[in-house]
Amino acid sequence: MRRMTLLVLIGVLALGSASVWAQGSGRLTIQPFAGYRTSGSFGISAAVSLKYNALRVSDGFAYGLSVGFRLSPNATVEAQWARTDSKLEGLSPNPAFPAISLFNLFEDQVHANFLYYFGDPQGIVRPFFVSGLGVTIANPRGMEVSGETRFSFNIGLGFEKMFNDRVGVRLQGKWYPTYINSQLQWFVDWWGFAYLVPVNQYMTQWEFTGGLVFRF
Repeated sequence: MRRMTLLVLIGVLALGSASVWAQGSGRLTIQPFAGYRTSGSFGISAAVSLKYNALRVSDGFAYGLSVGFRLSPNATVEAQWARTDSKLEGLSPNPAFPAISLFNLFEDQVHANFLYYFGDPQGIVRPFFVSGLGVTIANPRGMEVSGETRFSFNIGLGFEKMFNDRVGVRLQGKWYPTYINSQLQWFVDWWGFAYLVPVNQYMTQWEFTGGLVFRF
């Protein structure tokens, strides 16, 4: 399933890029970027391990590439790939004990984003809102363990400054929730009746990146 999802996103990127080239110059945007992604954690069942009750994907250096198509001076759609060289850690129920390092992994995020720019298209600096949907892929390194792919989305803000018609710089910050699983939890209503209800569990991270923007 995760391979199919990744192939579909790559196919959308390829078709979109071909369409842009066919429609003329100035509408294709390419941005290599780098920055920092925060750690993210989520709880696990006590039956899984008595040594720890939560897992954490460590923070680290983030880098990637986005390819976009300018629908108008104010709207852009893009396909984005971002990676962090991280490690998976087990967190002890006792906060006095340090985290247990389990293994290293690559954390990849492949998203389809929509950017909306505010202000004058000829302005010196333009703020924008960004939101997107996609997947987070965790691939263990140096171990014969299959990776995991989960649905994720992002919401963020940024600023873009173009030095001329072709080259500029973009800074952005994004909030990344990644769906982990659904768990049954007890809910007590106003009258004291208890119910088992499904609750979605997400791992949340922040990412702050910047890089040059090229228009063709």
